[in-house]
Amino acid sequence: MNIKKESIKYSFFSKEPFSSQSSIFVYRNERGQYRVVEGGEQLTNTELKAQKYNTRYTLEFGSVTGQITQEFPSPVTEIKYDVKLDYQCEVIDPVLLIKSGIGEDVKGFLQEHIYNQVLQLSTECSLESLPSVKEAFPHNLDFSLIKEKGLEVQVKGELDLTGTLRNIADQQVTIDILGEFPSSDVKENFEVTASIDCKVEDLTTYLKSGITSLKEFVTKELTLQFRRLTEKYFIYQLEEAQEGFPNKINTANIRAKGIGVYITGEVDLSSAVKRKLSQQVNTKFEREYPSADTGRNFEIITTIYANIQDRKKYLKSNIPSLEQFVKDEVDIQLRRIAQQYSTKPEGLEEIRNDMNKKLDLFEFEIKGLEVNIKASVDLSEELKKSIRTHTDNVETLDRQKELKNKELEELLHLFNGTPVDYLFALYDDPKELKKYILNEHKNSMASKQALKDKYTNGDIDDIQFRRGMSILGDHVLIGNETSNRMRLEEGKAAESNNNGNSFAQSATILADNNIEDEDFN
Repeated sequence: MNIKKESIKYSFFSKEPFSSQSSIFVYRNERGQYRVVEGGEQLTNTELKAQKYNTRYTLEFGSVTGQITQEFPSPVTEIKYDVKLDYQCEVIDPVLLIKSGIGEDVKGFLQEHIYNQVLQLSTECSLESLPSVKEAFPHNLDFSLIKEKGLEVQVKGELDLTGTLRNIADQQVTIDILGEFPSSDVKENFEVTASIDCKVEDLTTYLKSGITSLKEFVTKELTLQFRRLTEKYFIYQLEEAQEGFPNKINTANIRAKGIGVYITGEVDLSSAVKRKLSQQVNTKFEREYPSADTGRNFEIITTIYANIQDRKKYLKSNIPSLEQFVKDEVDIQLRRIAQQYSTKPEGLEEIRNDMNKKLDLFEFEIKGLEVNIKASVDLSEELKKSIRTHTDNVETLDRQKELKNKELEELLHLFNGTPVDYLFALYDDPKELKKYILNEHKNSMASKQALKDKYTNGDIDDIQFRRGMSILGDHVLIGNETSNRMRLEEGKAAESNNNGNSFAQSATILADNNIEDEDFN
């Protein structure tokens, strides 16, 4: 639509042009009077002269169309609206249009006026009122001024958040978190499994927060909140940590950023703690423990089976190693028990009697453990070796004593003045018996006569006779008539002396040594 303004004056020889379907003429005189000529009509010279019209406006008739496509601000800096609007304008009153002073640029006027109307609407449109504004747009624009200019405008279009903001506002993010979080215990962790649904609920607040990634922000914030929660509890307080989860997660900071957050999930023990709780001990060890006898030890072979019966008690006990704890505790108890008993036979029997009942399982029970212990007790190898050596020595001494007693018994057969059984009954100690023999029979004529009778009767040989008399303090020289028998007997005595078991050997020992100082033991 164009408006052309021309100055005119009456002339007898000229005529005004005819209007058409595409053009309209508007005449104005100095009195401010207007005359519209349209629809193929023509202003006559007579009317031109009579009304003194001096200005003619030519309106090239047609619709004025235009479009506005751009971003418009909102009441807050962070929010922008996208506007797409098409308009079409028709002249409904040419006189009003001329009077409005729009001039030739009708389209420019329309573009500016419509833009200003959209701008006014957007700057008054908050996010809360956006839905209703969107629904009424563009009919909620004020075009009364355009109508006052003799124009009628038809518009269609839409107003909404910018594409970027719509993407932000429409964000709905699901975040899965599976990880270990520290407890109040230094080395033990909880495991948190959570699914989080979050979305932007207050776009203005969210945009003001400066968050660039919804997912990253929520993940980081909730990871921090999970940590703060789990650090309040010891690992054995799992039930307390689970109670009310996830409602007791602090999401205030997230919501303060205009984000709605909804959490589902659970708290559990970490995989490492679960493996710890599944521990079982099945071990056997052999150790020596001091007895009540100084320097003497018991040897105890112990078989232990243990498992965790009450995991809360066990976790509360904060045992670093189940096997080491059980072995150390059993070791302490066995040491305590062993020190109460002697290694003597009666002590060994007593410690063996119901050994397992002597063990105190209370320390295990308060730590949530079920323990089965079997212990077998014996003397230590060193002690058993010592006993065997002592026994061998005792047996050797007993054998030596037996041999000496036999020698004494043979010697006493030389004396028939006193019964042998009586002498042994009277003198259990061979040393005392030896003294008796020497003191009572050394100068006894009866004993000497008894030896002579035995020799005469052939009960003893020359050497025995000579040695026996020597013991009684008498030295005997044996004649020629007996020399052959004596030599024969000396040969036998020499052979017997090599075997170390004859009476002659015993007599020689008694005669050739200081018998009063000799110890038969």
